[in-house]
Parts: sequence; C-alpha cells; structure tokens
Amino acid sequence: MGWATLQLVTHADLRSLEPQATHKDEPWGQSAWPEQMTEAKRDIKIWIERDFPQFSSPADRVLDRWPAAYVGGYTGGAFTEYSTAAADDTQDDVVLSTVFATPGSDYLYVLADWQFEGLFVSMLDTVNANASALTVQYWNGAWTTMTQASNRLTDRVSSSGGAAFATTGRISWAIPDDWERREVHDEGTRFYAVRVTVGSALTAGTAVGQLLTVRPPDGLRRVAAHLALAHICRGKRLDSQSPTLWESIAAGYQKTAESLYDSLRRNGGITLDMDNSGTVDVSERHLTGAVRLQRA
Repeated sequence: MGWATLQLVTHADLRSLEPQATHKDEPWGQSAWPEQMTEAKRDIKIWIERDFPQFSSPADRVLDRWPAAYVGGYTGGAFTEYSTAAADDTQDDVVLSTVFATPGSDYLYVLADWQFEGLFVSMLDTVNANASALTVQYWNGAWTTMTQASNRLTDRVSSSGGAAFATTGRISWAIPDDWERREVHDEGTRFYAVRVTVGSALTAGTAVGQLLTVRPPDGLRRVAAHLALAHICRGKRLDSQSPTLWESIAAGYQKTAESLYDSLRRNGGITLDMDNSGTVDVSERHLTGAVRLQRA
C-alpha cells in the first residue's frame, strides 16, 4: 500500500483519449510522457490531501488491490485452482512450495479482465528462506519475461539474499503496451494473464495467505489521464506557433479532470484502508463499503 507504488496513469490510458499523443510516428513530437504523467499523479495527491484532512495520509489509504478472475497453479502438467484461497486473508492456503514442485517449469497463473500493474502478496507464517529467483511473464503472442530494464519490474517479496516469497510485499511493473489477452486452462474467456515461477525449490510449506492484482481505481486513472494530457499540451504551447490553440486544449483537459475528480469526491466509490495496515482485514471489508473518500 502507498501512493508511491501507484502507477495511476499509463501511456495506454493517454492513447485511449488522444491517439496522436503516443503515436509511433510522434506527431506530437514524442511518444512517451513520463514527466507529465508524474505531474498528473502529484496533482491528484495534492487534491486528496487538501480535501480529506480528517485522514492521516489519505492518498496512501486508497485501496488498489482486487481479487483476480482466476488464480491457478500449473504443476506437473495439470492445473489446480486457488482463486478463493488467494482472495481471502484468513490463512496461508496457497502452498507455493507445492505449486513450484519443479522450479522453472511449474507456474502460478494470475488472470484478470483488466490490465494490472502488479501483484500484492501477503505472507503470514510460512515464508521461504531458500535463495530462489522469481520470474514474471506476460503474454504478447508469446510468454515474455518482464525485467527491470524493459518493464521496471520491482520485486518487494524477495529477501536481500534472493529468497523469493520471503515477505509480504508487491511485485510491480509498468503495464506493457503489447500485453494481449489469452485463454488459460480452458476458462472459456480471454484474460490478461501473468505467470510466475521460481528458479530453485522453496522452503517446504512456503505459502501465501492472500494474492491480489494491483490496479488503481478506474475513476482516478481517468482523472490522471486528463491531467497528464493537460500538462503535455501546456508544454507544447511553449514551443508551438499556435500557443493559444494548445492552451485551449490544455484547459479543456484540465476542466474535464477537475469535473471527474469532483464527481468522485462528492459521490464516493473509493474505499480506504482504515487502519493503514496495507492489508484488507475482515472488519475493513464491512467498513470500507460505507466509508467513502468524500466530505462529511
């Protein structure tokens, strides 16, 4: 949990609103806008902290973890489903040492109907102590390994000694532009999927208590996309022969972003981690249904 871990806006989000902004032929002068995306996220954090001072660090309490459509282990050529066990946080009931009986060829699959930017992994009592590298792959027509260089892959579940699944944390990545849906285990529906494996055997009994996909709320993603485009257009105004036109476009995106954010603020829809524990416990499942990010 934490605002710093949220990607919040991607180039795919920008492209859905303004295809030319990220076109490969760069009609807007470039096709990647990391600084403007960062500024958009910073704006939203300021708005949340301004509007909800009754919470300590309210932006850090925004819940961004969701149950997967399917979680399954592929062990010895056969699938075993763990969807229900992965969604709850009551016990260590996804036994990874069993799933990865043959490291490198056995996999843990996680499927969702949306693109997600990581996995939240809650380890309770049975953690791994053996050195074992963790690998995450996504589907783009073939299973492709995510790396720190190409996907900004960040592994927060491994120990400093290289033991995968040694602690509660996140495995995060920048959403790939070429991520495609695919069917896994005859589910009958094509999902966005990742599969995880390890390089060496885990400590016997290593198990996960909860495994969820990480995805910021759609409302805030949309606000961030409009804000990023506003920042992009303001920047283009400075080196354009038509500064008034670009300023007008920027103002339109800014107005839409503010309107969307105001609707979220007034109508709710964003649940909070009430005790700021970084996990969703039983009491919060009941409380966050009624507690919304809006003025009292």
